[in-house]
Amino acid sequence: MDIGQSQLHPSLTAVAALLSASAFYFGTGLHPIWWLTWLAPLPLLLVSLQLSGRAAFIVSWLAAVAGALNLWRYFHHDLEAPVLVTLLILVFTSAALALGVCLFRRSAIRGNLFATALVFPAFWVTYEYLRASTSPHSTALNIAYSQMNFLPILQTASIAGIWGIDFCVFLFPATLAALIALPGQAGRKKLLAAGFGVFLLVVLGFGEWRLNRPAPSTVVTVALVASDLPQNTLPTTEEDTMRLLREYAAAAENVSARHPQAIVIPEKIGVVREAYLSSADSVLSSVAARSRAVVVAGLIRFDGAHTRRHE
Repeated sequence: MDIGQSQLHPSLTAVAALLSASAFYFGTGLHPIWWLTWLAPLPLLLVSLQLSGRAAFIVSWLAAVAGALNLWRYFHHDLEAPVLVTLLILVFTSAALALGVCLFRRSAIRGNLFATALVFPAFWVTYEYLRASTSPHSTALNIAYSQMNFLPILQTASIAGIWGIDFCVFLFPATLAALIALPGQAGRKKLLAAGFGVFLLVVLGFGEWRLNRPAPSTVVTVALVASDLPQNTLPTTEEDTMRLLREYAAAAENVSARHPQAIVIPEKIGVVREAYLSSADSVLSSVAARSRAVVVAGLIRFDGAHTRRHE
């Protein structure tokens, strides 16, 4: 079967889209299974090679939208974003991923094995960087956040920033797809497989080394305070926000006996209006004064017309 010909059975296309959508759904979001993100694009990349450009884009876009629905409740209910805004966020990000799949397909049709493996992760890093540079929310929704439980790959950020993690995560499925789908080129495929294997070993080896090396002589003691109770997920009334702030303040008081130099409370823990802002600051500043530690917290500040972060 020639690459780029629409000869794939619709049921196989649907299965590929469902596999990718499921992997994105469970591999990203607020509680991601990190390894699923490494595999999520693979079915889409493979199936795109047997579809027309338009079909590849539509299938990839629909699968990405379905996978992004894991954030629907967070945006629409927790953050109270309007339905239209929530849809635009999910649709725009999904369209970018679909475009990346199409660029992979185009390179594969031209038969350049190494370019095919690199174009998808390179495009995604470029997209993520441009979005972070132009968005007031910076790196929010970056695919690298799905890797928070995979500590070795996180160490890449010490050298290449969050973009290095993005590149590694999407280089894996793109390389596999190129090795599986492109015909012939046995010698070049062996070279690509060997090069990618060495690259991955170096990246993960560096991560393991960094995790296990002796701690530096200068250490900052940080205490983390958090709550996973449903009623504490972004309260939107001043009463609930102040209640949660006082609860966090009490928890911070408890850990202050260990003499941390910084106490970190989650970002966007609640919504406060201008009239309550001084009261919220007072609660946190009193904790900082008594514990003699820097207290880091984030609130959503609402002045009736605009919403912005307050830290």
